[in-house]
Amino acid sequence: MGSVRKNGGQAEFDEVYRVKDPRKILRCVLGTTLGIGSMIYSLVGYSSDPNFSNFCAIVWLILAVACFFLTKANLGGIVLDFRNDVLEFPGGGISANEIIDYIKPGFWLQVFKRHVVPLSELREISRYDKRHTRRKNGRVSETASYYIKFNGSFGAARLKFSNEGKRDELYSALREVNKMGVPVVNQ
Repeated sequence: MGSVRKNGGQAEFDEVYRVKDPRKILRCVLGTTLGIGSMIYSLVGYSSDPNFSNFCAIVWLILAVACFFLTKANLGGIVLDFRNDVLEFPGGGISANEIIDYIKPGFWLQVFKRHVVPLSELREISRYDKRHTRRKNGRVSETASYYIKFNGSFGAARLKFSNEGKRDELYSALREVNKMGVPVVNQ
């Protein structure tokens, strides 16, 4: 992670600033571990039907590989490279530009990739929260997801955070670097 220095009220960033969401990364690692462990358990063959055990092992292997690639995409976090004018982030949040995008496999598999967009081409950024209330057996539980949206000549993207502080850290850095005012639109 990069550092921020104050110079006469103006923030100065190191060349590379990184924002990671540890909870999201932990979920990916746990998913990979669970998939591998379940695959091994299925292969040991505690089922009386070996075909069923092999089928379960294949399913768990596919899930473990998917979680591995999710981990790989999310491990680097969100990178702001000021020297090279680059914003790099894990996939899954790029909006479709045309109806045909929904048919393309690349659109559905983007969650396993990292995307790179020019930092200077950001035109607008915004942040919002989404709260979910669940009632079960007389108990009420509330969870929240935190999002940042941005758009530019590359299209639009939305990033989800499990932590409000990490979302706001990225939002502030993007706002400061691009000298965006209120509303947060590049001037």
